[in-house]
Amino acid sequence: MTDAAITFAIRVGGALLAFAMQALLARAMATDAYGGYVLIWTWLVAIGGLAALGLSETGVRFLPRYQVRGRIADIAGFWRHGLFVVLAASGAIASLALIASRFLPEEGDLSLIAFFIALGLPFFAMDRYLEGIARGLGWFRLTSVPVYLLRPVLIIAAALLLPISGHGVTLLAAGWILVGSMAVVTVGIALAMAARLRRVTGSASGRTATPLRKALWLKASLPLLLVAGFEDLLTYSDVLLIGMLLPHESAAIYFAAARALALANFAYYAIFFVAARRFSLASGSEDRGEMQRLMTRTTLVTIAATLVSVAATLAVGPWLLAIFGPAFVVGFPVMIVLGIGLVGRSLAGQANEFLIVSGGQREALAINVGALAANVALTLLLVPSLGLEGAAMATAVVMVLRAIALIVIVRRRFGLRVLV
Repeated sequence: MTDAAITFAIRVGGALLAFAMQALLARAMATDAYGGYVLIWTWLVAIGGLAALGLSETGVRFLPRYQVRGRIADIAGFWRHGLFVVLAASGAIASLALIASRFLPEEGDLSLIAFFIALGLPFFAMDRYLEGIARGLGWFRLTSVPVYLLRPVLIIAAALLLPISGHGVTLLAAGWILVGSMAVVTVGIALAMAARLRRVTGSASGRTATPLRKALWLKASLPLLLVAGFEDLLTYSDVLLIGMLLPHESAAIYFAAARALALANFAYYAIFFVAARRFSLASGSEDRGEMQRLMTRTTLVTIAATLVSVAATLAVGPWLLAIFGPAFVVGFPVMIVLGIGLVGRSLAGQANEFLIVSGGQREALAINVGALAANVALTLLLVPSLGLEGAAMATAVVMVLRAIALIVIVRRRFGLRVLV
């Protein structure tokens, strides 16, 4: 678990930096402007993965096996093919979004929010693709350090320099800071990864994949695109719905509570980063004993780490929210409810990642679609009467139900026990 420990440390540092960054922006911006920034970021995260067309998850599925079997030409071919497809797809989607932003009303900054979503989309999609390559080849730090450590530092530095230079941190300024930092980090990672791949693949680095191989990757990517896309929408549907149902100030408060609790969420994602590659290798070798040992170990570590981190974060929750500003402390009940949901989610360990890399895409998709539909329905039902707490309740209930569904499916389809 050395890789998980290193990734855990990076995610801890990244979570602290992200928290500091969001708190700084919340303090520096008007609450409604910060709410607009929250919507830009949340929409990017929610739909950015779709623009990667599932190739990130496909890389996690295939590249570990290519690497172990010495299929260097296939690694080089996947890299070049995926790079072209993601750039073309994300560029086309961003162009359509830019055109659409011109026709949105300026009231509530809707046009400006859509403009920055369109600008940031290609960079976020490329981040997702590069992350999939890095996870598939075991190069976790190549993308984790720039994305989770360097990018927040760049945003914090820019947000601090603006007031010093006599300018306020408006939504317009924050949007340019976000897109600019994404561009710098994404281009840097792409160049570093290309150089490393050239060293690894040698003379095969310039080879183009065969049409048959490209068809295989495309066939595998489309179901994974839906799985990852619905999972991203599920993760951020509460913030997006609040942004539609309530004023931007409410979205800002809810997001601050979720971001404060993200200090506890790093434990789950640290294990997530390395589990998929190991599941892929175990599945490829068809070693059921190793798959069960890995499943049990990752589940126990996920549960233990989540319990400790959630308890520690909630213990100082009001003080964390106060860092955003006095108006954000009312979000503490949201933190409590979401924390309960995170503990419920941890009961399934990394079962979702196992399904993705082991041929269970259809089951994973069905679970995510059902969970998203339930979350939307419950949020629409509870928010009018319970407000932000109602949205948190809907999300927490769906987290638990989704965990139960994953446990049952993995047991029935693969005969593996997720919980001991």
